[in-house]
Amino acid sequence: MHVLSTLQSSNVFVESLYDGLDFHHNVSRARFESLIGGLLTSFVQPCMHVLSTLQSSNVFVESLYDGLDFHHNVSRARFESLIGGLLTSFVQPIEDVLSRSNITHDQINKV
Repeated sequence: MHVLSTLQSSNVFVESLYDGLDFHHNVSRARFESLIGGLLTSFVQPCMHVLSTLQSSNVFVESLYDGLDFHHNVSRARFESLIGGLLTSFVQPIEDVLSRSNITHDQINKV
């Protein structure tokens, strides 16, 4: 479940990064996703980790495409708005596990 959520939020984040490109008219969305797709672990996931504690983070990829550098700043609020729909999709499975385990929310001290 955790890996799935990371992959889905990464994909949403990559789509958002494409929309922020200054040179997107020269790069198709599919090409951009294939270029940065292999870089998710190296660049996007650390950015998401930073956003868990700070209000903003940067993604910088040197020579991403045709010698052009890619730099994008994202705020935590923007990221949360991007993944908001994904987060709600994880609530029900958690509720189901708690119910089957006879555990209430009050009994959980740490995640």
